[in-house]
Amino acid sequence: MTTNAIPPPVQTLTLAASTLVVQYRSDCDFLRIVAAKDADTEDDWGPVSTLLTTDPQSFPTEHRQQVWPGDSPDPTWWVVVACVPQSIGMSARADGLGPVPVLRLGPVAVIEWVSIPTVLHVDVGDHTHTLSPFRPGSMGPPPHPVGSPPHDERSNTVRFRPID
Repeated sequence: MTTNAIPPPVQTLTLAASTLVVQYRSDCDFLRIVAAKDADTEDDWGPVSTLLTTDPQSFPTEHRQQVWPGDSPDPTWWVVVACVPQSIGMSARADGLGPVPVLRLGPVAVIEWVSIPTVLHVDVGDHTHTLSPFRPGSMGPPPHPVGSPPHDERSNTVRFRPID
């Protein structure tokens, strides 16, 4: 007798700017964040419990970024992933940008935005967490300012270009 295994329920979200794929498996409470080319593999799954919190003052997160803060003069993509019960409300805003969408897959909360390195404020319940761009000291000083927009000295205007 042959039985066909029913695949576990997987919720998938492909992020617009980074093209990262975030997946959540409700049957075993696992999640993963992978490049789009790896979305059909079974690699890199991990328990939600490593990021899950029920305490709004505790906020374990996973961060992904296109480049290290200060390595590009232009806006780049940034991603923050956290796990918070759906019953706890979340919102986010970035300095200089305003509100940033919080996308949910079960308890998995995903925040993606495009900007120069900036501070992200995330409200979890009634507590606000402030996340600042991090650049390891071992990398030396950044070639471009962190936290200020790029300027075109000839026209004294801010310049932006699409992210490839």
